[in-house]
Amino acid sequence: MTWHRSSHTLLRTRRRISMVRSSCWTAAPRRAGRGLGAEMLNVGGKQIPETLAELVDPSWTCLLIHDVQNDYCAPGGKLFSKLDESLAASTRQAVGRIGVLAQAARAAGVRVIYTRASHLPDASDESPVHLRHLLANGQRGAEPNVVLGSWGHAVVDELAPQPGDAEVDKYAFSAFQGTPLDKLLRSFSARTLVLTGVASHSGILTTARFALTLDYFTVIPRECVAGMNPAQHEAATTLLAPDLVALDDILAVWGG
Repeated sequence: MTWHRSSHTLLRTRRRISMVRSSCWTAAPRRAGRGLGAEMLNVGGKQIPETLAELVDPSWTCLLIHDVQNDYCAPGGKLFSKLDESLAASTRQAVGRIGVLAQAARAAGVRVIYTRASHLPDASDESPVHLRHLLANGQRGAEPNVVLGSWGHAVVDELAPQPGDAEVDKYAFSAFQGTPLDKLLRSFSARTLVLTGVASHSGILTTARFALTLDYFTVIPRECVAGMNPAQHEAATTLLAPDLVALDDILAVWGG
C-alpha cells in the first residue's frame, strides 16, 4: 500500500514537471507592467520560469560561446580538416548562427563569454586519461590541438570577441572546471546560461551538466551547436533535449 501511494505521488510529480517543461520553451512575451518573476511558477516559495521569455531574460542571462576556435571550426584547422563534408558544413552553419545570436545578445544587454580549449605546446597539461579519450575518439594526432598562442587556438574570425566580452581559457572538457567561469557568472548576476559551440558530445554536454549542478538554468539553441561525429552528436542532443530550443525563439525574446 505504501508503494501504491508513493507511485501515484511520483506520477503526479512527473506530470507536473512535464507540464512546466512544455510551457517553459514558449517565447510568450511578459505582460506589460509586470516585473520579472510576476508570472513564474511558485514552488515552496521559489520562483521557476515558465516561459522562454522569463528563462532568457537579459537581466539574468549570459551567452557562452564554447570553443569556437580555428582548429575546431575553421578551414585549415587541425580537427576541422578531419570532418567529412556534411559535418564541416553543419559546423560552419552553426558558426554563422552563433554570430547572429551574439549580435542580438549584445544589443539586448546580454553579457557574452567565450571559452577557449587550451593546451601547452609540449602537451604536458594532457593527462594519460585525457589523451586516451581523445585518441579513442580520433580527436588527437601526433601534436596537440588548440595550442596556446597558435592560430588554431584563436576564436574564428567571424566571432571575434568584442569590447566588454569575457574570455576564459580552459584545460578540461567542462568550461567550469578549474576556470573563473562560475565567479564571472555570479558577478554578472546570471541565473541562465545560453550555451553554444562545439563539441556537443564533449564540452557542451559536460558544461551543461556542470551548470545544472551549480544551479544555473541552461538553454541550448539547437542550431548553434555542432559535433565531430554524427552518432555522438545525436546521442548528446538526446541527453540535452530538455534544454534545447529553437534559435528563432531566443531571437524573438532578445529582439534579434
